[in-house]
Amino acid sequence: MQFLSYLTSWTALVVVHESVPHTPPLPDLVLDRLALREAAADLADVLVMLASPIAVVTFIMHKHRQGCQKATRLLAVLYVQFNHRDLIKRKTPSKR
Repeated sequence: MQFLSYLTSWTALVVVHESVPHTPPLPDLVLDRLALREAAADLADVLVMLASPIAVVTFIMHKHRQGCQKATRLLAVLYVQFNHRDLIKRKTPSKR
């Protein structure tokens, strides 16, 4: 279903892009007044590279959320058990 929505959006974008007359763009009131920073394009590329895998992981975890929830609960239980055992071992002797 998601692939179909992606394909539909992409097709609509291509059709609209081809049907728009080729005229110069409208002036941008904000960006025309800001100084051009060359590092901004590199930073934007890095942010896209970071956001893409995060989106993929989010999609996979949402698709398999019950399995991820079970694994998270299992890890939480194991953490609590081992932490509890460690606290029992480290228990300081009482002074009498």
